[in-house]
Amino acid sequence: MSYRGMEFSFLSVCFCLAIIFHQSSAVSGETSVPTILNLGRKEKIDLSGTVHRARKIAQTPQLGWNSWNHFQCRITEGIVKTAADKLVSSGLVALGYVYVNIDDCWQADSRDSEGRLVPSPVWFPSESRRLRDYVHSKGLKLGIYSDAGTRTCEGKPGSLGMRPLTPTPC
Repeated sequence: MSYRGMEFSFLSVCFCLAIIFHQSSAVSGETSVPTILNLGRKEKIDLSGTVHRARKIAQTPQLGWNSWNHFQCRITEGIVKTAADKLVSSGLVALGYVYVNIDDCWQADSRDSEGRLVPSPVWFPSESRRLRDYVHSKGLKLGIYSDAGTRTCEGKPGSLGMRPLTPTPC
């Protein structure tokens, strides 16, 4: 199959079908079209190869910075602030890079007396609210990783069985 000079093999179409398959409205809005390829514009291709104009799709995927790829467990408050500053000063925020995501190893080795996850006092010495406010003051959004199990991949406390607790605001 090809579209606008782009070739799609059967395997790539199957991959798109398995990963991106969802229901989408056709141009008229009367029928539901199973979509196998979202072109990142306002067009989608259905299973028959017909191109449909979408009503509304995101202009980009979620864009931002994540601490894990480079820093892994060497993440600090200073690194997070520097990353936020660089997203702004480099002009990436204007292009949609608005997420600052702190991955594994931000938390202390144990929970506080109320059972809540807390930042490592060594690597994140100021209150988590201060870091949150700093990142938000730059026009960015802050995300923090936790694991759905009892421990994260690096052995820090996870979230399993702890969901009913009110998290410490970050």
